[in-house]
Amino acid sequence: MTAVDFSKNFNNYHEAAKSHAPLVYVRVGVGGFIAIAGYLLHPSIIPALWFVAVLVTQITIVLVDRYIVLSRPKISRLISIGYTSLLTLNTVVFVSIVLYLINCGSAGELFSVFVLCGAMIHLCIHLAAAPTLLIACMISPTILLFSLPILINSNDKWALPVLWMAGFLYIAHLVVATINSIRARESLRAVNEVAEQQRRLAEAASSSKSAFLATISHEIRTPLNAVTSAARLLNNIPLSDEGREYVSILLNGSEVLLSLINDVLDMSKIEAGKLSVDIGNISLTKIVQNLQALWSPKAAERGLTLNVDMAPDLPALIRSDSLRLTQILFNLVSNAVKFTSEGGIRIVIGQSPAAPGGHPQLWFEVIDSGMGMTDETMGRLFRNFEQADAGTTRQYGGTGLGLAISRRLAELLGGTLTARSALGIGSTFRLEIPLVEAESAEESEPDDRETATAIEEKQSALRILLAEDNAVNRRLVELFLQPLGWDLSSVENGADAVEAAENRPFDLILMDMQMPVMSGLDAATAISGGDGPNRTTPIVALTANAFDDQRASWERAGAAGFLTKPINPALMIDTIAKLAANRYENAS
Repeated sequence: MTAVDFSKNFNNYHEAAKSHAPLVYVRVGVGGFIAIAGYLLHPSIIPALWFVAVLVTQITIVLVDRYIVLSRPKISRLISIGYTSLLTLNTVVFVSIVLYLINCGSAGELFSVFVLCGAMIHLCIHLAAAPTLLIACMISPTILLFSLPILINSNDKWALPVLWMAGFLYIAHLVVATINSIRARESLRAVNEVAEQQRRLAEAASSSKSAFLATISHEIRTPLNAVTSAARLLNNIPLSDEGREYVSILLNGSEVLLSLINDVLDMSKIEAGKLSVDIGNISLTKIVQNLQALWSPKAAERGLTLNVDMAPDLPALIRSDSLRLTQILFNLVSNAVKFTSEGGIRIVIGQSPAAPGGHPQLWFEVIDSGMGMTDETMGRLFRNFEQADAGTTRQYGGTGLGLAISRRLAELLGGTLTARSALGIGSTFRLEIPLVEAESAEESEPDDRETATAIEEKQSALRILLAEDNAVNRRLVELFLQPLGWDLSSVENGADAVEAAENRPFDLILMDMQMPVMSGLDAATAISGGDGPNRTTPIVALTANAFDDQRASWERAGAAGFLTKPINPALMIDTIAKLAANRYENAS
């Protein structure tokens, strides 16, 4: 059997078989009805024998249909001819009952017309994708349809031409309907192909955008890390009031730029459906206290008050995403402080009873006495890149993404974010999320005091390996860690990191991602998968790549932590301390 490439015909046969196979039960059921009707019109064994023949051919054809559907894109000529012959035989067997029905009186004659017309419609609907099959199968019912006037043997001289004319009209309508059906199928196929092509283009564009944003993020974060870290180091040495003011300007500008970068990356991840939530046990009190500690001084600088009113019946621990919940509240309070010139801000926290079959709702309201908003402004408040007006952007800055991101984050948490406002009176933003009380009595995060105690005894002996190709960043990390007295070894690329890890044990490894010779990911994989003294040493990614898929790549490589640039020295030191303390605890 020689396999010939009938890729176009195969697609037709494939679609025909796919459409034809599922209706085997319908055909068998209709065959049973026709057999019973034939027996009632003229009792004999012939309808039963005919039905057995229908069963045999239908079982055979459904097996072949399934083979055609599951076969590969190349099909032999013999199989295509055999399939056409089998379907043709199946049709001949099915319509052969007409030869019996026309001898069952006038009712049988009329019934035979219905059987033939129904069979032809069935064929035209389900075999239109394969014209060769359709034509072959239509031959026998067509011949029988035009033979009926002769077989009926009417005495009326006009009966034969009139019935033939009716047959021609019926066939003509079927041909037109089938042609239109084929055209519709082809149009739908073309539309689907265009849609699939557009989907692939959209996915490629999304991937390109993500790659572009990842590159831009890396290239901006690297020099921004130098600026921010140098400013923080300057802030730790004696300076004049004028010098400290300059450092404050540098730090504030760096924070604004970093916030803009994070907003753009978050929105990109949301649009790509790659932003996820990490549900865990969190302390509601701690989140609120951290929020108040951060924003009270900034509100006071603007002559504003910041008060928190928390309902006493709220649980100590809840189930939610600490990072995303904090991000939403941070944004709401930030906007309230930014757009309020006098008066104050209130953060009110409470709970609403559960709806039938649902959870109670935990709600936060951030209420300010600021400028307020018009109905028109409220209508576009949660759109991307939208602010009250151009003057708002000039006066207060920002991308106009914060509230759009916050609403999407609220939805990811299973909640809602709404707002109400009155011009000249102020605004109220309300966040509602499901209130799920944590089952465990302990918070997911370890106690900082225990960590500090555990590391204190080992602090002077802590050995750290830093892999960073940028000389400025290496020096900055050295300056941050130098006051702690830790033993820091620095290398310039992943290959040197692997070599250093093979020759000396370390308590922790800080690894950049994009480095020459060998990337940080490859180096981390080699160290964790090797048999050297650092195969169980915690590896912390210290990188300007901040996307979730890059974080996931580090997790697959065995990284124990993930720190993004610009470096937050307090967070870096805290992460090192916690991981080192955990390692000592496990070792003991």
